[in-house]
Order: sequence, then structure tokens, then C-alpha cells
Amino acid sequence: MQLIKTLECLKSQAQNLIATIGIFDGVHLGHQATLQRIVRKANRENRQSIVITFKPHPKKIISTNNAPFLIQTSQQKLEFLEKMGINFVVEIIFDRSLSLLSPTQFFNSFLLGHGITEIHVGSNFRFGNQRKGDYQLLKNLSKSTSIWVYEVKPIHCDDYRISSTRIRKAIRKGDIGAAASMLGRPYEVVGTVVKGTSRGKKLGFPTANLQLHNELSPATGVYITQVTLDSMEMNSVTNIGVRPTLPQKSDSATIPTIESHLLDFNGNLYGNFLKLRFLKYIRPEKKFESIHKLTSQIKSDIRVGKCFFREIDENKTKTSETYC
Repeated sequence: MQLIKTLECLKSQAQNLIATIGIFDGVHLGHQATLQRIVRKANRENRQSIVITFKPHPKKIISTNNAPFLIQTSQQKLEFLEKMGINFVVEIIFDRSLSLLSPTQFFNSFLLGHGITEIHVGSNFRFGNQRKGDYQLLKNLSKSTSIWVYEVKPIHCDDYRISSTRIRKAIRKGDIGAAASMLGRPYEVVGTVVKGTSRGKKLGFPTANLQLHNELSPATGVYITQVTLDSMEMNSVTNIGVRPTLPQKSDSATIPTIESHLLDFNGNLYGNFLKLRFLKYIRPEKKFESIHKLTSQIKSDIRVGKCFFREIDENKTKTSETYC
């Protein structure tokens, strides 16, 4: 996959492109339906696919106070688009001047004359100043050009249309099961391991304290998770919260931290870049009456985590034996 700085660069690199355009935050199942469609058609017809997206999120420019916390980092999104088989990605810098373009001006500036001959968008697609442009207007604008426009029907989950907004709400509530159902995979964050207070280590449960690169974090609580370091996967139990049983006398005491206890792992992870996938919510964070009760609960959480992964391994074994 090639990341193109401007659409003008495409003129010398590709023609007859099949495109889609949008924010694609999270690259959820609805997004994937569109992406799979253009990739399959491009492969079938010996053409190339392109995703036109924006950086930063338009609301960060248009309505700063109402801008959403993004589900993925820009790098996470690009990596997933590459896995989907996209040939080109253009990240258009969204600024105030771009936000003022009418739908017609946007079409003429960014979609016309760049080798794009097909555009596939969702039924809720909007573009141009004040989001005045929609699928039907895009189709009308393309009639006098060599560009064909196609609509991709929305994907639903539990009778609701899948959307990045709905996924954000689920993650913020800690409903990672619902988020995973809409994403088509567990919710994943990335970050760097930094030195914490070492209180977990003193209790006998060392943790990797993650400095989050993502804007969005699940609700406070305890989760069953998996950590990826380079190509190595490790099972873990993660606490998100302020550790009310072990309060700190500092301004950061009310800022939630992400601490992962890696099951059956011994080693120094400081400075490493980790991927953290949330698999199951165990319980809310709470204040315990004593360190002893906190320690007992942590042991219980670890048992729950190990049982969860043991069941997964057993199911994999049964599935494997079925096909032998």
C-alpha cells in the first residue's frame, strides 16, 4: 500500500482508480463492507483501489468542543487499510479553507481529474460545507463526467446501523463486547510502557503501565486482555482506573491509568511499544477496605483470566480434533 501526500501525485502513478472516501475511524464492519467491495472489484478488473480520508477529523477544525475521541490512531487505521488490500491511501489535510468548500467545489477539486473513475460510498456519506452534499448529489455531479458513483448499503448489528459514534459510546461504557461486534474484532489500543509507582510489584502482581497513544480508552474497570509485543502475544488482566485503595498524593491521582498484569510472564517491558486488546469486562473498579482484600480480589481476577484463556485453548483443541 502506498500513502500518497496529495491527489496530484496520482496522475503519474495510477489511472482508472476505484475509490471510496470518508473518515473511516475504527474501520468497522460497515467501513469494511465498502473497502472489501472496491478491493474485490479492483482485483477482478486488474485495476487499483484508493481510499481518500482526512487528517485531522473534520470536527476538530469545525467544532473543536464537539470533536470526538478517535477510536484508532492514524497509524492503526493505515495498518488496517493495508491489511484490507487497499493500493493507495490519500490523507487530505483538513483545514478551515477546505471546510468552506461547497460540495461542487470539493468534487471538482478532489475527485475530478485524478484518475478516479468509480466512487463507492455509504448511504450516509456527507461532504462539502455544512455537510450539504450526500450520495445523491455526488451521483448528480458525476453524471457529466467519466466517474461512476455507487452506493453501499449500511451494515446493522442488533437492528442498529453500525457507526463510529455507536462504537465510541460502547467503549466509553466498557461494553467492549458490543464494540467488538461492530468492529468485527476486539477493541485495541496502543501505547508505550512507562515507569509507574511499582505498587503492583510490591503487592506481588507486577504490571505494565501503558502510556496511551489512543484518544479513546474503555471505562474504568478490570478486563481480560491480550498484549502484543512485536510478534509475541501474551495473555493479561488489565485494570483501568485511579487505584482508590492505594491513593496517591498528587494531581494525577484522579487520572485513570492503564495497568496490565501479564499472566505467566517475567521481564522488563519499560520503553516497549505494546498493543492491548480488550477481550472481556470482568468487574468495575472499587475501593477495598484493606490491602489484604485488594490482594485477594486481584488473585481472583487472575484466576478468572486464566480460566478464560484455558477455555479458549480447549475449544481450539476440540475444533482441531474435529477436522482431523
